[in-house]
Amino acid sequence: MITRRVFDAGEGAFNMKKTIVGSRVLAVLLTLAMLLTCAGALPLGLIASATAPSFDGYLYNGDFETGDMSHWSRLYGDMEIVAGGHNGSAYALKVAGSQWSCIYQAIQVEPNTDYRISGWVKRVSGTGAHYLYAKGSDGANISAINGTKQYFKYTGDEWVYHKWEFNSGSYTGVEPRITIEDANSVFLYDDIKVEPLPKPNSDGYITNGDF
Repeated sequence: MITRRVFDAGEGAFNMKKTIVGSRVLAVLLTLAMLLTCAGALPLGLIASATAPSFDGYLYNGDFETGDMSHWSRLYGDMEIVAGGHNGSAYALKVAGSQWSCIYQAIQVEPNTDYRISGWVKRVSGTGAHYLYAKGSDGANISAINGTKQYFKYTGDEWVYHKWEFNSGSYTGVEPRITIEDANSVFLYDDIKVEPLPKPNSDGYITNGDF
């Protein structure tokens, strides 16, 4: 008789614990459901910031798929993350606000190495003139190689691919820059990348003899 009563008491306690645990799990699930329902009302930047910024080995958040702009700096004008990027991506960077509106990011590079800065650009309004280039960490201009230009002007409203190539020279740090020439211009930018150019093959005597 004593054994039976003890077993009944234990069983009742076990059932009570299962009820409490089940209630807590249900409360957590209800809370998550409410948060997901309300997520649509959160600011765009807050939603985007939920993920870490991308990094291509040189540039942080060049695809602008997060609201984190902490690695980008603004010299003049305004910049903000907006919905609707290149090739169906969620977000792009809008640059506007003043003549010579400029954003840049300080990155690390290898000295005496050829690099390419590239990205997709879309004119929203204005005369459609902007620059894609880089400066050294001391603010000095860096010369282009391979005949690439840093100044682009067009009046269309489609996404256009631009690139600019340079040699880092003695620099270990450079600043890829995006600059708008005209005060009334508004541009969108997306998928900005920095990458080293392929080095030609050499057999020790003739460079790129295998073409």
